[in-house]
Amino acid sequence: MKSNQEMVRRIEKFSVTQRTSDGFFDGSELLRQWNSVEGNQQRKMARFLEMDTTKEFLTALAIDEYERKSHGAKMHHGNNQQVKTTDLIIMVKGRNTKSGKTPDKVWMNPLLFIKFAMWINPTFEVKVLRFVYDEMIKYRND
Repeated sequence: MKSNQEMVRRIEKFSVTQRTSDGFFDGSELLRQWNSVEGNQQRKMARFLEMDTTKEFLTALAIDEYERKSHGAKMHHGNNQQVKTTDLIIMVKGRNTKSGKTPDKVWMNPLLFIKFAMWINPTFEVKVLRFVYDEMIKYRND
């Protein structure tokens, strides 16, 4: 069994936690920080997860993850195999402790986390898109 540690990473002025065991990020931590900044448009995790585009992305990501783990085998949507989007997001309810309630955590697959972070923060979305443009398009044409 792989041991798990939590690493703190930075996205601009925000810090996020990533687990070493599976690479998942705590999306709820980023959301709490975003919503605590005065002037930021308030976001809700449930809204992100309920959007049709998020559901479609989760399905596509589940298929891709399955194919990667199966070394390129095509996904069959028959009775024996189903796409598991639940493997891409793990919700952990906070617990009551002596020092108060621990926060809820929503652990996300790294690709889902990037989509989530881009949804929360349009400035971050522009930076991600700029990075892709600079690395994949701009320099290819030079």
